[in-house]
Parts: sequence; C-alpha cells; structure tokens
Amino acid sequence: MNSAECSCKLDAFSVEASRLPDHARDVAAAFSRDGLVRIKNILPLEVAEALCCRVQSELEQRRCDGDPVFFGDVYGYEDSGHRWDLKLQLSNEVKVALVSILGRLQKVLETLRPSWQLTEMAAMCTFPSDPGQPVHADTSHVYDQQVVTIFVALHDIVSARGPTKMYPKSHLDGELHLGMKEVDEDSAVLCTMNMGDCVVMDSRLLHCGTANTSDLHRFLFYTSWMQPARRSRGSTNSILPQYEERFSLRAWQEWTSPRFGDPGQRTWDAQPSLHRRPGHIQKSSWEEVGLQLLMQPAAAAQKASMRNHRAGAGIALAGLGLLVYNLAGPRLFVAPQPEMLGIPRHGSEARGEAVIMCAAKPGGRPVDVTQEAMPASTIKVKTGKGELTVDQQFDKKERTTRWLKTLKGKFVYRGPKPADPDQFIKVNIAVPLAPKQASNTKIMNQVIEELRRVSGVHPVATYFTANNAELGYRVGDKSGAKVNIRGHLMNDFLQRLNTIVLPRVRDFEGLDPTSFNRKANYWMHLPSQEPFNELDELLDSREVVHGFNIRILNNCFTQPDALKLMKEFGFPFGDPKPKRVRVPKDPYAKFKNKGKGKKKR
Repeated sequence: MNSAECSCKLDAFSVEASRLPDHARDVAAAFSRDGLVRIKNILPLEVAEALCCRVQSELEQRRCDGDPVFFGDVYGYEDSGHRWDLKLQLSNEVKVALVSILGRLQKVLETLRPSWQLTEMAAMCTFPSDPGQPVHADTSHVYDQQVVTIFVALHDIVSARGPTKMYPKSHLDGELHLGMKEVDEDSAVLCTMNMGDCVVMDSRLLHCGTANTSDLHRFLFYTSWMQPARRSRGSTNSILPQYEERFSLRAWQEWTSPRFGDPGQRTWDAQPSLHRRPGHIQKSSWEEVGLQLLMQPAAAAQKASMRNHRAGAGIALAGLGLLVYNLAGPRLFVAPQPEMLGIPRHGSEARGEAVIMCAAKPGGRPVDVTQEAMPASTIKVKTGKGELTVDQQFDKKERTTRWLKTLKGKFVYRGPKPADPDQFIKVNIAVPLAPKQASNTKIMNQVIEELRRVSGVHPVATYFTANNAELGYRVGDKSGAKVNIRGHLMNDFLQRLNTIVLPRVRDFEGLDPTSFNRKANYWMHLPSQEPFNELDELLDSREVVHGFNIRILNNCFTQPDALKLMKEFGFPFGDPKPKRVRVPKDPYAKFKNKGKGKKKR
C-alpha cells in the first residue's frame, strides 16, 4: 500500500478540536475501539512555532553537553545519531502547549479513566537519512496497563518527512503481540499531520517510525499518561527524574500555572482528588492560564499599581463605615462592590464573584448555592443510635476541630482528623456463607481462591462468635472468608470496580447514595461472581454461587463529604432506593379471633 492511501485512511480517525467538549464520549469510544484518533488544530500555530524553536535550541545544547539524563532510549536506534528522544523541562513554552492540549483533551481522558498521571514528557527529533523503525509497541499487551500517548506536530509532517505508521485495533490483538501471526499492511495508517495537529495513541498499539527521505528534520512533542501509583514495564518513561510521579491530570491547572516553579520545592500528589479538597484548587480556565504565561511582565506591573489602589480604597471604606455607625448607630453595613469605587476585579476575587452565599435559615449555616444539591435522602440519615442530620454531622466535625486546636502539641488520639484531606483508607471484601457451606472444604477453597484473585491478597477465614441452635452453628465454626486491601492494591481494585465490575452487574441502575453508615463508610453488595472477569476461568469448577459484601472505608467525617469523594473518583450513583414502609402490627390481633371456630367440648 502506498503512502497516499495510508494518509487518506487517517481521515476516518480524525476530529476537529472544537468538537471535543460536546463529543468527548464518542471520541473516547472510538479511541478504545481503534487505539488511535487524530485531533486537528489542537495547538495554535504561534504556540507550536515557539515550542519548535525551544526544542531545537534545547536539543543543540543537550547534545553539546552530552548529559545522558536528558535523552531516552529509542527502539531500534541505539546510538544511531538520526533519532533523539529529548526529555523536556517544564518551560513556559511547554506550559502554554500543555494548557492548550489538556484543556481540550481532559474530558476525553477522564471518560476513559477517572485519574491519570504524567509519565512521559519529551520531544521525538528525527533528522534526514533516518532509515525507519521496526514495528513495535511501547508497552506489552499481556502484562501492561493502558498508557495514552499524545503526539503533537510542531510543523507540517508530510509522507517524505518520516511520519509514524500505525496499525489500528492491534492493541486488542494478543496474537500479534505474541508473534503468532503477521501484521496486516493493508490496515496501516500513515499519520501525516499539519502544524498543531495531534494523534492520541494507545501505547499497546503496533506502530513504527518511517524513513525520513527529505532534507528537513521532524519534531514531535509528546506526553504519556497512565494510572497513578503504577509503573510500565515497557520503554514509556521518557521524563526527567524530578518530574516522575508528581503531576496529575486533575491538577494540571496548578502545575502549568505561572506560579509553579521548581517541583523539588513541593511534592505534587499523583491523586489530588484523594489528598486535596477541590475547593482549595484555584479553578481558572485554560485560556486564562495561557494568557498569564504569555503576559507575565505586564501582569507584574499591573499588580504593583493595584496594591496601592486597593490600600487607598480600604482606608476609604473604613472611614465610610465609621461615619455610618456614628450617624445611624449600629446597623447592618454592606460594603460596596469594588467596581463602584473604580477597582477592577481580577485573580481570586473574580472567581469568588460566582460564589453566592445565602443563609439556609435565620441564624443558620450559610449554604453555597452554586454547588450541586445533595440528594434528599442524605438530609436525614437513620443509624443504629438515632438520627443524624447533615447539620449535626457538620457540627460534630466543628466540635472535633475546636477540641484538637485546644491540645496545642499535647497527645493527639490516633485516627482521622477534620483537617486531613479526604481519601480512601482501605477496602474490606467479605463472603458470608451458610454453616453447612462453610464446613465444606471444597466450597471454602473456592471462596478463598476467588477472593485472592479479586483482591491480590490471600484472604483469611471468619468464624462465628455466638451459638445459634436454630441456624445450626456454634462458636468457632467457620462463617466465610474476608480480605482487607490498602495502598496501590486498593486503588487498583477501586479502578476495576468502577470501570469493569459495576458495568457488568445485571440490571445495574447506579449505586445507592443512602448506603453510608454513621462513620461515612460505604457498603455495597454484589449478588454473584458474574461481574468479575478474573473469575471466568473458575466457572467450570465452581461449587456454589455466592455474593460479595464490599465496604469502602475513608477518613471523611460527614456523609456528604464521603459522597463527594466517591463521585470525584468516578463511582456512578443513581436515585436513592425507596424506604420500606413498615406496617405496625396490631397488638390485639391474637384476641380478635378468640372464641371463633369450633368450640371445645
């Protein structure tokens, strides 16, 4: 197949960057199916040109210095001198490019998975007389997880300039990766792009760099993203050491802002949703961040003049307040808006303008009306020791906070504190069995093996702690098995539970938002082993069909905080289940039928 036919095929995988916000789910579905998608005009031409000059100057400097830290390994081109994998620093040109790319692709990536971590940030530089690469995949289809790589063209890439050849849908074919069959050249796609276009590729997709037969170089800026707390076994790790496992997709507005400096001064967590409140993140749009980066000198001069203007306006406001108090006595004084005094809003004040605070009731707690309203089922939660409303939960959190502040360095009890960022602590998976089933060795071995495959940790057996002659068990008899998982195993299980297991549950209509207990931990029940694809191999040897009781523990103090944490992680919540209406028993029912029927002799 010639290069013209390969280039025409790429149009079937193309989409305009302006359509991404409204068609993010469709683009993500096409990417999962084909393994690649081309996005046109994702980078402005002036930004691409500035980044291309930056890459060219930095490449010349690094080649003169000869420091191997700034260069990665290129498959098939070890020490050839024609192809260089340059690891880039987080300069202003790179920040502006990332702002434009991530501002448009964030919804697409989060549709695939809820959390991503930057694992690669570099530039692929190809020079004339480059012979080309053999067909390969960056990560293994058998052992590795999904890694998404974004290639951005910094200039026009024609067929003679060595574009990348990709094989759609090869990321799902295990026989190709194991060498059991040959690749189909008729399905190949040649990724020719204009300046500012990009190709999003699954790292498990088979591809190769073609020969550069022109007299010009070829520069590609690329970043790779993978799940947090995971390491790829392939070659996809072209990133400087100071940036490894520091940048997450959800916090990209922070580490691409002009205020961000040396990452060694502060560790940026790989999962901000689990360790930082979203309200504390400065939420500015990606267009504003790009303008801040391009207009830093002018902004510094404007801030200096604004400081003096605000100081004079503050003195005027204080004098006006004293005058009103002396003339009319103590009254409710509403400060005028800054625009009334000729002070323009910008920075955090402009973003705070959208937050409207109102009182829920006279003398009550102010409510942020811009936030999503909580479901009516969480307003009053029934627990074993009475009812706790949302206000009572927040009051308990405030009392604990005030008590901890009075300690002042004294002994502090072990456990979560209100000031801690909301995060998951551990996940408990239990399989309860009937006494006769638990006494069967084959069934217990089956349950233990299934829990081990689901969690990655060897489970332990559980035992009854009381006697019950009616159900037929005694103290010390086995009642099932359980397992506790923490850390990266917990994060991996929650990701699979959210993206794979729950969609496979039959007649699934979303999680129940009322299943939080008094300590804000979430409980759920899966009716069978069918949703877990890890247990499909044990289908023939299965002795009994059982359910799973899953408990997700966190350090949240209130149920709304826990619900917000799980929604940000990506758990699908549906409508609350209707409460059971219990009909009270008639205490005189046994006396109403007395005397009726056959009389005693």
